[in-house]
Amino acid sequence: MNPSRLIEIFLQVIKINALSANEKPLADFIESFLSNLGYKVEYDDSAKFTHSNTGNLICKVGSGGDFVMTAHMDTARPTENVKPIIKEDRITSSGDTVLGVDNREGVAVLLYTLERIAKDKIPVKDFTVAFTTCEETTLFGSKYLGLNGNIKKGFVFDSGYRTGSFIYSACGAIGFNLKVFGRASHSGIAPEKGINSLVIATRAINKLPLGRIDDETTMNIGSLKSGSAVNVIPELTEMIGEVRSFNL
Repeated sequence: MNPSRLIEIFLQVIKINALSANEKPLADFIESFLSNLGYKVEYDDSAKFTHSNTGNLICKVGSGGDFVMTAHMDTARPTENVKPIIKEDRITSSGDTVLGVDNREGVAVLLYTLERIAKDKIPVKDFTVAFTTCEETTLFGSKYLGLNGNIKKGFVFDSGYRTGSFIYSACGAIGFNLKVFGRASHSGIAPEKGINSLVIATRAINKLPLGRIDDETTMNIGSLKSGSAVNVIPELTEMIGEVRSFNL
């Protein structure tokens, strides 16, 4: 491990401005970096879906193997004027711009790894590396990532956790919007002619398994809207909620 070289690569990539859908400057740098090491790089056709000015950049070590390691090229805010400050235990920006750690640290680690493999002729199992686009806005780069059918698993070098932490699963979420229709009527003059949608909705909520359903799943109603006036039986009640689970 050569920390100085890793830092050098990181400082190079953070100074390249590459916002979402405009990742080409960084893609050009990565292509040149890897080509000079003897790697062959290619681009998929994801740009026609993402509307980025480049596709995802893909580099295969050997035949490409059955797993992929990825990092995204875009940052949420500009980094072209970044002024990195190297401290004893960390690197920070001067405070005028973002540093671009998300996700240039992942890009730097993968480039450093590929450089070490090539220069030190380290024997490794075949694998694929992909640098994706549009993560910060739509995730469309990874959604439309064009990989061969041999890839069975992937490792994403993008996390806010400390070095050495691994995220092996993430929950999915499904939002829902429920509308209950009743019949409006004056609550003081003809309440018997109305059908109270709010009462029906609350009865339904009472039967829902809200909160923690099991070790993997939670459910919540976060918004309840109903009625137009205190003297009118509510005709419409709307509930908005979500279900989150590791097994959707």
